[in-house]
Amino acid sequence: MIPAEQTTDETERQPSRTYRLDIGKGRVRGHVDGIEAVKQFVVKQLLTDRFRHEIYSINIGQEIRVGGEYSADVESMISEALLIDDRVIAIKDFQSTINGDKITVAFTVVSIFGDALIQEAI
Repeated sequence: MIPAEQTTDETERQPSRTYRLDIGKGRVRGHVDGIEAVKQFVVKQLLTDRFRHEIYSINIGQEIRVGGEYSADVESMISEALLIDDRVIAIKDFQSTINGDKITVAFTVVSIFGDALIQEAI
């Protein structure tokens, strides 16, 4: 007798462990997991312009600049970029400040591993 194939509605969660990026030095050093991996994902999403680099899928990066100008709703654009990852539950306490050609964002990312304060100049 051949056992019936079992199916489930739940998707198996992928591991969170990934390479540690030293963005300042442009190097990969070691590994990160858990909340540190989520924080690294958030920073990578914030620093990458969506659709600008052919090597990345359409899910990588953010679209806060439209034609060189900042979008009117930076918070929703960043939320959209971060919520594609199933480890990210929400962002809260969002603040942004535009200074010349840079925007500084600060918020709390709520993840399955806990909360983390993010502050980044884009």
